[in-house]
Amino acid sequence: MPKTADVVVGFLASSGVNRIFGIPGEGSGLDLIEAAHSRQIQFVHAQQIGAAAIMAATDGDLTGRPGICITAVGSGAAAAVAGVRHAYLDRLPLILLAGCPPRASQRLGWRQHIENRSFFRAVTKESATLTRARAERMIAWAWEEAMESPPGPVHLDFPADEALAPMRRRALKAGRVQQEEPSPSAIRKIARLLTRSGRTVVVAGLGSRSTEVATALQDLVEHLGVPTLTTPRAKGVIPEDHPLSAGVLSGGRLEEELLGRADCVLVIGLDPAEIPPRSRRGGPAILAMAEYRVNPAPFDPIAEVVGGLANGLLSLKEYLPPAGEWNFAAWAGRG
Repeated sequence: MPKTADVVVGFLASSGVNRIFGIPGEGSGLDLIEAAHSRQIQFVHAQQIGAAAIMAATDGDLTGRPGICITAVGSGAAAAVAGVRHAYLDRLPLILLAGCPPRASQRLGWRQHIENRSFFRAVTKESATLTRARAERMIAWAWEEAMESPPGPVHLDFPADEALAPMRRRALKAGRVQQEEPSPSAIRKIARLLTRSGRTVVVAGLGSRSTEVATALQDLVEHLGVPTLTTPRAKGVIPEDHPLSAGVLSGGRLEEELLGRADCVLVIGLDPAEIPPRSRRGGPAILAMAEYRVNPAPFDPIAEVVGGLANGLLSLKEYLPPAGEWNFAAWAGRG
């Protein structure tokens, strides 16, 4: 009969995970590493657990599925906080499997017992404890939670006495996260406002990074004939040599001058964590399109569309007349 660690790693393997990151040590981490080896999943040994969490988060960003990081008992988990916080701020999918002492030892006040959930609560989307009775459900839940918009880190404590406990396996697999469909009436409202506006600037954020969304975004920008700024996380969604590429939004004077000349700013896939500090006194009207809503937002849009961006951008283009020339001179001459 498989052990709990085998079932957890089996779920990861069936979901496409081919490497995990961390530092081996006491507790359930060694059992997870052994189970990963039997499944031909590579274990990447880092020198520092914070770096391991960053590498796992980057792996999640590149593969489009949660990166996996394991920590040793006690201070090992505590040292991962900086890397987990990085994933939280940059909206990167990550599952942190934190070693912790057997539950009986926790009640006795073992010297390595640290309440992991108390300090991970502020830097993760969710935090829970993985046990043999619900191991399959918990790892599947953590996977879906890490991927659900906005993506981010999920922490699971894995007590040492649970890792080798025998259990029956039901062979769950990762499910596909369903996106909310954008409201047609909200899209029509944004289209009306864009049509009435003179000069519009597009600001594209991390939600625009998928190939499908980036393609739809470029089609819309060319259809409108408007300059486009990208955040550092969205750099490249509009080719840098494109005639309507206006550079990277970094809080500099040049982009502030461009935004200051606009009558309207259409923000697409922009996450509040990406926005540099700036004064919000006056300024152009803001229209927003994103796959999720985050509160509190640093701006108050006069119209907003929440839902799948690729379909939303394609629908918006259908409601807008073509603008003609694709250059800054034509844009600047609009009244």
